Amino acid sequence: MLQDTHCHLRLDAIAPLQFKPYIAAATTAALTPTPTQTLESALESASASVPVFASASVPHCMQHYELLPSLSAEQLQLLYPYVEAFLSAPVDCFYLQTVTPYEFVVLHDALFSLLAPELEQGRGLGQKKRFALYLGLHPLYLPSDSIELAAQMQLFTALLREHYVGMQESTTSTTSTTSTSCYASLVHIAGIGEIGLDKRATASIELQKEVLAQLLSIDKTLRAEHAVSAAQRLPLSLHCVGLHQDLQQLIRKFYPMPQLAAGADQVLPRVGTIHGFNGSVELAKQYYRQGLRIGLGKAVLAPQNEAKFRAMLTLLPSSTFCLESDFDGSCSDFYEARTIAEVAARVQHLRA
Repeated sequence: MLQDTHCHLRLDAIAPLQFKPYIAAATTAALTPTPTQTLESALESASASVPVFASASVPHCMQHYELLPSLSAEQLQLLYPYVEAFLSAPVDCFYLQTVTPYEFVVLHDALFSLLAPELEQGRGLGQKKRFALYLGLHPLYLPSDSIELAAQMQLFTALLREHYVGMQESTTSTTSTTSTSCYASLVHIAGIGEIGLDKRATASIELQKEVLAQLLSIDKTLRAEHAVSAAQRLPLSLHCVGLHQDLQQLIRKFYPMPQLAAGADQVLPRVGTIHGFNGSVELAKQYYRQGLRIGLGKAVLAPQNEAKFRAMLTLLPSSTFCLESDFDGSCSDFYEARTIAEVAARVQHLRA
């Protein structure tokens, strides 16, 4: 089975996502910063109540995210060729990343609207494919507006909580929940991503670290609240450019790993994936010890990287690695399987 474990179906070309105008009317006074408040202090005050999930502190549109504007019928028609390009590719599963919680909502509803009829009728390519949709807040897409950033964090919380509530209900229900639908509950989240740190981002490094810590804290608190086991926790899809030590520190804090005995061939709990990896062999080993898979993408195709990737593939278990295209529509409007096929072939060659 060929899986593309990191790709995007961006909606910008079809419908630029205008989140701020909608939240402006719905954001409560508790989330409205004073004119002199900094972005960091606004986030701190807005997220202070997140772990206890006090409904009074959550804007109306964040509690009732199903009321957020969705794509029109005309926009869905425009989107379908982009979705069809994924469905037509010789790939079995796509791990679709989102860059903001609002993008997740719109994309979730759009995919359901486009694919559910085909799946329910047992026809179409949709029944042979799987979209695993991730909920993210990308460091390069952190809003500069404090109100919007606070609202995105609240929306992230509301969506994640709904997912865990649905998971809890499905495990306690006596009726069968088997369905041909892409989504087994109102909100199905396959993972948390794309999240992380990037030294190129407009947002300060300290703010990025605070946001990432809040996202991981929200997930940890909700998992505890709903008694989610380690096996059921959502995998992370982590983006990191130039800030690996900072990222590793946060991973150690929220996902402590058991100590490995010397020479032990121990199976580590899986935390997620460090995507688009292009670091050293030693860095790859460090992430492996922290329970992270290594996402192999375009970097593995570069001739100058052959030696280090061959060493990684030799030293670490094969289950450590996953393949990705990192398709985001920047080079081609429509998804093409050429990149993921080239990566798969290259990895096979290096292993040989």
